[in-house]
Amino acid sequence: MFTVSVAMASYNGEKYIREQLDSIKNQTITPDEVIIVDDFSTDNTPKIIKEYIETNNLPWKFFENRENLGYIKNYFFVLSMVKGDVCFLCDQDDVWEKDKISKGISLFEDKKVFGVAMGFSLIDEKGQAVNSEIFPEKIFGFFGKGEIKKSLTKIELPEIMHRNIAPGCSCGYRKEVIDILLKKGNKNLPHDYQLSCISASMDGLFFLNEPLTKYRIHRSNTLGIKELNQDRLQIAEEKLSLSEVFCDYNVKVNSLCKKRYTAIKQKSLLKTLSLLFNKEYCKYYTLKERMGDIVYAIRK
Repeated sequence: MFTVSVAMASYNGEKYIREQLDSIKNQTITPDEVIIVDDFSTDNTPKIIKEYIETNNLPWKFFENRENLGYIKNYFFVLSMVKGDVCFLCDQDDVWEKDKISKGISLFEDKKVFGVAMGFSLIDEKGQAVNSEIFPEKIFGFFGKGEIKKSLTKIELPEIMHRNIAPGCSCGYRKEVIDILLKKGNKNLPHDYQLSCISASMDGLFFLNEPLTKYRIHRSNTLGIKELNQDRLQIAEEKLSLSEVFCDYNVKVNSLCKKRYTAIKQKSLLKTLSLLFNKEYCKYYTLKERMGDIVYAIRK
């Protein structure tokens, strides 16, 4: 039998956090531990959380940072206290379906599963459903993909390396994956993306095509769904840093990312062209990305 943890990082979330806390409390399977760390909020978020835990006589753990660490570092701190066999990440402004933990935890009965990204629907500031078709696929690769018919789909490392597939609030991971993040993770990269890449490098990342989280879209989202604007060198550097987190499980990808980063940094056409003879390069980077690397090197 698995022990289940829920990890939440809060910051200035007074407007929506009660709904999220309710949806955790009302799960069909009660989590063994819920850990919440507030990142030095300037509103009533800490007060609301403490009163909620006390009023409902919950064994949840709540901590307050004495200074603002930032979203990623705060989540690293939260995860450092997790003890459950499986941990579900939780935002402060969403709403979980009542059977999210129940359906999510059942997938981990398969020992090959190390991480699961679950589907999500969109709601607005008032909790009303939002038409997902108005959001193009910018960050989350499986968001709104109608061609995925299977209830459970395996996600290979090349796909997750290309782009994130789901927000962290819709994901759950084994403790082994979290331990790797805490040991080798990069605190300048999104923690959930790193966790998914680690799971995929262990050949154990899956996507459950069922909306179990109501993902709220509003002006104060810490990340939200938006297009990323980064230059080629910055992206290459981030991919290299990411590959170093799971290099123990995939040395080839780490080596490839080093070569690509060097080629882009030096704007070396020769080194860029030599990558075309690398099978891993063609596997992990799309034709558009490969052609973009060549054009980047030419425009010195």
